[in-house]
Amino acid sequence: MEVLKSFNVRSIANYGDWPATVWVVVLTTIVGLLAQVVKRPSMPKNAPKLFKPADWPIVGAVRFFTDRGPFLTHGSRSTETGNFSFYLGKHRVVNLTSMEGRKVFFESRDLSMAEG
Repeated sequence: MEVLKSFNVRSIANYGDWPATVWVVVLTTIVGLLAQVVKRPSMPKNAPKLFKPADWPIVGAVRFFTDRGPFLTHGSRSTETGNFSFYLGKHRVVNLTSMEGRKVFFESRDLSMAEG
């Protein structure tokens, strides 16, 4: 009960009075949450080339939602095969425009149609 009596709102608002362990916990939590937001899974080695002009930090290819047709055309023209990769937030997206790429997608047992 003594601990609860000494606890008040003023002690929370007074940052300078916080012990070092509280600062360590607060800062570690903030860094951990920030790392979860910023971290994206890497593209597989055999994935098509990453389309860099559309890649914004954290959000990925915003232009995919605002200007989809020209975005896909520009992306496919920027590579030799027409296939390219980009991120939508943390999600990896692979755009396959060639018949060869589509054949691999539809015939592969490792890829899911529901997730594609």
